[in-house]
Amino acid sequence: MSFFSKMQNALANWMQGRNGPDNLGFTALVAAIVFSLLSLFRLPLASFLSMLCYVYALWRMLSRNVAKRQEENRQFMDKTGHAQTEIRQFFLRLRGIKTYKYFRCPQCHQTVRVPKGKGKLKIRCPKCQTQFEKKS
Repeated sequence: MSFFSKMQNALANWMQGRNGPDNLGFTALVAAIVFSLLSLFRLPLASFLSMLCYVYALWRMLSRNVAKRQEENRQFMDKTGHAQTEIRQFFLRLRGIKTYKYFRCPQCHQTVRVPKGKGKLKIRCPKCQTQFEKKS
């Protein structure tokens, strides 16, 4: 067994029964990084907020009160889940911008992806089966 495997097993054993990373903790880490970058501009409060976010994220990951941390994370996801989905969809669209074109169904507003460069297409919405014509 290699040194890295032993360390990985030791860390896994130590984290047993702890909350570990979750969406709220990850968001706190992102906020900490943003505040760290802002502190480069000599903003006095940014450095303090950065440290506070780092400590909060670490505290959440190492917490043994898993049920309470999961409930906090569930409440956070209930409030921000839609925004996170929109951000994720934006980056997925950005990745396929050269090969696909995206349209919204006029009936149900479902996003439909079609290949670019196929001319005028009759598009059928997969959700409500409405047909509409668009140029790809």
